[in-house]
Amino acid sequence: MTPVTHVARKARKAHVAYATHPHEAYETDEAFIAPFVHMQPATRKAYIRDVRHFTSWYLRTYGVACDLSALTLDSVTRYRVFCSTRVCAGTFNRRRTALNHLASWALDRGLIASNPVERVPCAKAIPDERVKESVDERASRDATGATQSAHARRWV
Repeated sequence: MTPVTHVARKARKAHVAYATHPHEAYETDEAFIAPFVHMQPATRKAYIRDVRHFTSWYLRTYGVACDLSALTLDSVTRYRVFCSTRVCAGTFNRRRTALNHLASWALDRGLIASNPVERVPCAKAIPDERVKESVDERASRDATGATQSAHARRWV
């Protein structure tokens, strides 16, 4: 088997696995993959995974399947708040960039009226001392019986 054939088979297999993933929140993956076909394989894979994360979150949060019309300022802002306690700032910024590429692609084709992702700011990392203070404060509040979230806020 030639390397080109192997790569082509691997790409088709990845595409099929992506399209038939059991918890995908959308009917077709073409609209979500098309903006990323020109990118390097590692970047494309990361961006598709990031869009998949957003669509899965959208389904869990709103209870309906995600499509391109789901890219609203409200949904992207809520997603930012959701991510703020779960991932580092750099991870959210990469996810935001993937959604921005998707929204720009859809805007260029007239599938959405505006790109709401542009209006959602990038995350800024909190210095480690502030994160440590937040964790310590949470531990002291937990000791007093106050209810707190499971994670300290990692970025603003």
